[in-house]
Amino acid sequence: MAYGYAGAALLVLGISMAQAKEVPRKAASPERIEALKSYHQQLNLAPLRLAPQPVTAPERPFSELEAAGYLFFNANTNYSSKTAKHVMAKNLPADMSLVIFVEPGTDAARLRRDYQGLIEPERLKIVELDDASSGFWARDGLPVPIWGVDQGMNLVGARYYHGFEPDQAVSDWFGGRLSEHRYYFEGGNFVTNDRGDCLTIDNDLSSDIPDRIFSELYGCQKLVRFPHEKGIGHADESLKFIDSDTVITDSANYERILQAKGYKVVRVPRPQRRYETYINSLLVNGTIFVPVFNQATDDAALQVYRDAGFKVVPIETISLANNGLGSLHCITMTYPKVPFETLVKRLGVREL
Repeated sequence: MAYGYAGAALLVLGISMAQAKEVPRKAASPERIEALKSYHQQLNLAPLRLAPQPVTAPERPFSELEAAGYLFFNANTNYSSKTAKHVMAKNLPADMSLVIFVEPGTDAARLRRDYQGLIEPERLKIVELDDASSGFWARDGLPVPIWGVDQGMNLVGARYYHGFEPDQAVSDWFGGRLSEHRYYFEGGNFVTNDRGDCLTIDNDLSSDIPDRIFSELYGCQKLVRFPHEKGIGHADESLKFIDSDTVITDSANYERILQAKGYKVVRVPRPQRRYETYINSLLVNGTIFVPVFNQATDDAALQVYRDAGFKVVPIETISLANNGLGSLHCITMTYPKVPFETLVKRLGVREL
């Protein structure tokens, strides 16, 4: 089955320059977590009545190991993320396009000037979308792309505690079908290869999500659940496929679990501070953007990615990690490609 979608990719940045909102830290408050955990437990008391019915039969999730057509991220530059976003724009592979997603009322000309010289004008698109400013942590709030049995791309939407849930809009945009479930689940806690193997960490919220949600909606052929060891407990902090059989991690315990499941494992060093990680990187079409922290361990971590055969672009993300509690993978989302004109028509937005 052919899943290669070479060609243009889309980097979507969603914020209104005129109506920028304060961006919360990536993690929810402890009080909010407790309330949502109670909600999950209530869901699990009536599994038959509340069981989601997939709109389409999933084959497997879309993987970063496959060619991306679209890369989404928000235009907001909180947590000193402006440099990171500019570096990603400047170093996008030549077959990729940048589309800035904004709320109505945004000064599009100002935004174009901000990216002038980073990417060719014909590769820069700006479109309007209501409530786009809520999507700074794009990986968590945007729907997860999956391959359906009909070989088309569909999506799975979850509840999101920061209130950014444009699942139906994105589904309409791509012309795909949307399956939704009622659990609170963040896309940053979902890592997959191109065979449908899925890795997730049992943090306070996801530990109550049944395995069947991953198999029946996301199309996971194999699911490996890990204990929460560090950070906010998202898989993209500690686990990343660099090929179909190999996972990088900075945890000795996770290494043992992975090896027991039959995976090859490469250990990377762990930076000094609690929320810093070299694994929260973004892979698009052979280029990988890697967070660094001006520490002695940076070079060793970058070499792991070079040895895997990627074009490596390091980006300093000290504030993003330590103040925002996330990094490059958290503020981005990747999808396969559809023509831009189709995208705009389906979404019903206005190109600026």
